[in-house]
Order: sequence, then structure tokens, then C-alpha cells
Amino acid sequence: MNRLKDLACYLSGPIDFVEDFGADWRNKITPFLKEKNVKVFDPLKHSYWGTDDVDTIKRPKMKKMEEEGRFIELRKEMKDLNHWDLRSVDLSSFLIVNYDNSVHMCGTYEEIFKASSQCKPVLLVCSCPKNKISS
Repeated sequence: MNRLKDLACYLSGPIDFVEDFGADWRNKITPFLKEKNVKVFDPLKHSYWGTDDVDTIKRPKMKKMEEEGRFIELRKEMKDLNHWDLRSVDLSSFLIVNYDNSVHMCGTYEEIFKASSQCKPVLLVCSCPKNKISS
């Protein structure tokens, strides 16, 4: 019996300050979820009408804005991404969160709070000891 069939999952976790924008773990778990007929919302691959592929277009563009000190433009881009990330949480049935307490992950916390306020299951995956996770 496939209890995941026709559910939707948002893959939450740090993007900034991690080597590959957090793509590796997302790319590894996505085939398993799709095999179970789960719709996957990956913040690196938003596929909403009118949005770009975040991984190949938006992230490099935003990195350049940051390096050039164009923070007003960067804020607008980030505001759009934040909107789509939180919309993905709204549309999800549950979240899988790659929790890394060594990385600053404001967006991840916001996504967890939003899912929790909507009474959605949040599966926390972490390599740190339980006593190092914020209560």
C-alpha cells in the first residue's frame, strides 16, 4: 500500500551558505518520492507559470547582485523567491527538512513554522545529536 500516493512534498533546507545550494540531497530523494507518486516542490526548481529555473538562472543572477552590492535589486528577487517557497509550503501535504544546525537557515525556519501552523507533518532529517536541535 502506498500511503504517499497523490501527496505533495516540499523539500526544505538551507540554500545559502551551503556548497551546492542544497541540491545534492534534493536530487537524491526526489526520484524516490516521484516513484511513490508524490508531487515534489523543490525550491531550486520552481516550475510555476512565469518563474525561472532558480538553480540555473536566478541563483547565479542573485549571487552577482550580492557581489556587486546591488542589495535593493537582490531584495526584490529574494522577496519573489520567498513568496514561491511559502506558496509551495501551502500546496504541500508534508515537508522533508534537511536540518543543519551549523548553517544559518532563516527561510527554512519560516517554512517549518508555516507548515506547523497548518498542522502539516514535518520530517526533520539531521546529522547532529538530538540535544543540539532547537526545542
